Amino acid sequence: MTANIFVIRKRSHKQPKKLIVYVDIKSPGLSNILGEVLKDIRTVSLDADRPAIERDLLYHYLDELRDRQKRLHSQGVTFDDAILHLSKLIQHLEETYAPVVEQFSTPYVAKFVTCSYYNFDLT
Repeated sequence: MTANIFVIRKRSHKQPKKLIVYVDIKSPGLSNILGEVLKDIRTVSLDADRPAIERDLLYHYLDELRDRQKRLHSQGVTFDDAILHLSKLIQHLEETYAPVVEQFSTPYVAKFVTCSYYNFDLT
């Protein structure tokens, strides 16, 4: 029987009627890496019995996770379980958010977002 690296869990909250997706971290090595990357985030506690992080939050730190992966690879740490687990997490985030990234990379949407961002109402 193989152990889980992480588990995706969906939870529905009553008040905002919103579905929030959590990533339950099962790998101690991955938990250590995430602890280093997310050390300044107060809402993340990886010291708990069942550490869980909102998947949307992890996506916001995807570039930092990729940087950590590259840094560990450059140090020659390539066959460590934690590195493999980090790679799987990055792959999951990339696959999950690919439709969103693709949607915002279209020229029309990019132009709309840019124009909306700089639209100032001086009245």
